[in-house]
Amino acid sequence: MKRGLLFILLIFMLTAVGAAAQSSPDATAGESKILALENAWGQAEKSHDSKALDRLLDDSLVYIRYDGSVWSKFQYLASLNDRSSHEDQAVNENM
Repeated sequence: MKRGLLFILLIFMLTAVGAAAQSSPDATAGESKILALENAWGQAEKSHDSKALDRLLDDSLVYIRYDGSVWSKFQYLASLNDRSSHEDQAVNENM
């Protein structure tokens, strides 16, 4: 009985390890894609490229500003043309 239970436990553990090993490359590829999109967003925002941001961002975007105010995609894109208010620096860290 104990041997049967140990065998089942061993099979379960090997299956779990195999599944984790297979999902790692997918997670890394997904993380790389997200980071690339984040960087593209940052570059487009830095250069005030509202056309690029319009393509990158979904129409249902809800943008929460540093002060807690909530903007729609339209408001966010319109703010890029306001040169009186802009971020000095945007950095992606620990990603």
